[in-house]
Amino acid sequence: MSGEFAGTMRERITLLTPSAGRDALGGGEEDWTIVDLVWAAVEPAGRGPFFTGDARAALPLWKVTLRPCGVRVGDRIERTSGTIAVREVRIDPALPDRVVAIGEEIR
Repeated sequence: MSGEFAGTMRERITLLTPSAGRDALGGGEEDWTIVDLVWAAVEPAGRGPFFTGDARAALPLWKVTLRPCGVRVGDRIERTSGTIAVREVRIDPALPDRVVAIGEEIR
């Protein structure tokens, strides 16, 4: 693990995973469970696709680099300036000390 990588992780993020529950009437209710609180390097990664459902404009994409911690597609990353929905997770066998999550900002 290189010192260069450790020095870039300057933001504390909260990793959340969906947990299905039931409301008072027995219907589905989505809730989020905290998985971990980790250090990460967060940087802009351009814009997302323009045609996603009824979206009128593309949402900002973020590249989040962190140590391996079980992040999965569908998870959320909370940071001080907003929330990121994880859309892709990249694991490079040549760099086993890090995982890259690509996600779009939730508004």
